[in-house]
Amino acid sequence: MATPAANRNETRVVTHARRAGFTLLELLVVVVIIGILALLGLNRYGNVRERGYLATLQSELRKLTLHQELYHHANGEYTQIEELLDFTRTPGVEIEFTYADVRGWAAVATHDGLPDVQCGVFAGDDELAEHAEPATRAGMIECGEDDDGGSGGGGEEVASD
Repeated sequence: MATPAANRNETRVVTHARRAGFTLLELLVVVVIIGILALLGLNRYGNVRERGYLATLQSELRKLTLHQELYHHANGEYTQIEELLDFTRTPGVEIEFTYADVRGWAAVATHDGLPDVQCGVFAGDDELAEHAEPATRAGMIECGEDDDGGSGGGGEEVASD
């Protein structure tokens, strides 16, 4: 006949063997938690990426401003011909020269990663603002929605003559 101590050991062995893995519910909870964390991480990554694209647009327009002023200093006028400026664009950035003469110049830029955002800058007379929407002040890079001119990124002042 088996002793009571032997029965307890057998019970423990059986119980231990039954609890060797995770239950379906535990696995499901872990998968849901991982999914929520991944969603939060991807959302933050998207915001960081958009801010990076916006910073790239503003940087390109700052570089363009510098090159335009160097060209103006050497030639007495501004140009719409990018090759004359010795200016190299960052891949994914499209810059459109919308106006240039002796009074000033204007340009707008878009990025492939931000199809609904446009940044603009102009130098010269305030009436050139219509050529650099959403920019409203000379020497100020401003960004906004491409179609309705809403504010999408504030502005950054750029020194110009």
